[in-house]
Amino acid sequence: MSIPITKRQKEVWDFIKKFITEKEYAPTLEEIKKSLKLSAVSTVYQHIKALNDKGYIKKYPNLARAIEIRKKKK
Repeated sequence: MSIPITKRQKEVWDFIKKFITEKEYAPTLEEIKKSLKLSAVSTVYQHIKALNDKGYIKKYPNLARAIEIRKKKK
């Protein structure tokens, strides 16, 4: 069973997935912020951390564009 995510986390996850599919590299936190019209990079960071903790993405620390989509859990 997958761990549920919020509507906004789903928007962030969908954006990251689409971005990686189209460009073949991950977006920066700033690109996510601008695209989803979020107020601050710290807000994006909180969503990224939640998605990472729930297993939807893998975020490598201290690296730019270091987000990897994980396959959905069953």
